Amino acid sequence: RHIDAATYYQWERIRQTVHDLQPDAVMFADANMDVRWVGNEYGVAGDPCWPTVDNSPFTAQKGNRGVRGGTIWNPAETDVSIRPGWFWHADENDKVRSPANLLNLYLMSVGRGTNLLLNVPPDRTGRISDADAASLAGFRSILDKTYAQNFAAGSRVSVSSRYSRAFAAQQFLSTTGAWAAREDDRDGAWVTVSMPRSVTFDLIRLRENLTFGLRVDDYEIDAWTGNRWATIAKHTCIGPQRLIRLEDPVHTDKVRVRITRAAASPVLCGFGLYRLPDLVEEPAISRDSSGFVTLTSSASRVRLTYTLDGSEPTANSKTYDQPFALPMGGTVKALAVKPKSGAISATSTADFDVAAGGWAVAINGTATNGLIDGSGIVCKAAEPADLVVDLGQTYPLKGFSLVPPLDLDLDAATAERVGPPARFTAWISDDGKTWGNPIATGEFANIAASRAAQKIRFDGTRAARYLRLNFPKAVEGKSIIAFAGLAILTR
Repeated sequence: RHIDAATYYQWERIRQTVHDLQPDAVMFADANMDVRWVGNEYGVAGDPCWPTVDNSPFTAQKGNRGVRGGTIWNPAETDVSIRPGWFWHADENDKVRSPANLLNLYLMSVGRGTNLLLNVPPDRTGRISDADAASLAGFRSILDKTYAQNFAAGSRVSVSSRYSRAFAAQQFLSTTGAWAAREDDRDGAWVTVSMPRSVTFDLIRLRENLTFGLRVDDYEIDAWTGNRWATIAKHTCIGPQRLIRLEDPVHTDKVRVRITRAAASPVLCGFGLYRLPDLVEEPAISRDSSGFVTLTSSASRVRLTYTLDGSEPTANSKTYDQPFALPMGGTVKALAVKPKSGAISATSTADFDVAAGGWAVAINGTATNGLIDGSGIVCKAAEPADLVVDLGQTYPLKGFSLVPPLDLDLDAATAERVGPPARFTAWISDDGKTWGNPIATGEFANIAASRAAQKIRFDGTRAARYLRLNFPKAVEGKSIIAFAGLAILTR
């Protein structure tokens, strides 16, 4: 059956009932609830990420960045899993996010004024796995060490103006009060924090007192170099909290915040200066359709090393300097090293099968490059999908994997109607003409709520050059079948 979600679920009635029975409860959805979805499941809020929106239809971009001047208060919640998917799998114990990676996500979510919702799935015994627990404990330790000392505490504060004694300059450092400038002191308002001695920091905290609304648009932060001011950060939006991670530590005894554009005079508080532990995030590992592997790091001036034989990489392993070919698949393990301090990241691991570069793909009889160039497959409305893949040569097929359509570039109207396939039937062939009986049929488990690739294993290994997949319909009554990627399993 087809359900019209806009009328069937009666969300306004549900929302009103919840608020009547539990007034302080907060409800989450992509739109029309108390907090909004941030528009992705990677743990990354937009920069800026305004906590307001307008009444236009929800889009991923709108969820990610909000709308400056929007009339609806609807702050974002940033969701992500500590593992590649939402559920526990034994073969992902070496793919748990590291403490350094969790810190990076924290800074790109909480640090941009949103709430971080971190999924930590239990294992089959109902307990949090040791790998997940160790990463969480390491992340907690990083935060404890970082916030153990606020180098701005006890500093002398001078300002361009003050609204009244109740909003004195020193309140800029407070987490309970706030400094407020005069009403005519808007663009160009400033605050200078003078420490008793020079300190070294690489994390800055700044907040607006939201009782008085979202006032600040653009601002810059300067550090005193001994004879002049040097700008160390420029950003848009402060909101409930802004955490600014500097690329390099700064050593100074004076810091200045300058408001360069604002809707009203600033009302600021909670200023802090902190030093992060010396750590580095593990590199990201990706591969293109031609089979070339690329390693990237969120940090600059680091050296990346890797192995291809399954062994754990060290600082002395092969150094990555350019993409390398791995068309037939394999396991890549990599880490990042800070040459100056010697800090070493956790190991990142990626398992690859045969690359899709030599494939020829047709969907419902029409050739497509969507699985080759990464643009994905989007079928016509109310149309089943019949996919035929010429793999270019015979492979020992053990199954296939399918990636849900999480990040396809779709307009809002189309995205509302799109869903991954609910079921499948699979055939193989040597010539692309004679298919015989299906070798597998079934459904994709929980694919509607999953962000991870769905792996389907055949009953045994089958040698074939051609793979045919039929998807009769999308999940949840969606009218358009779509998916972002497809791979074969030969390992």
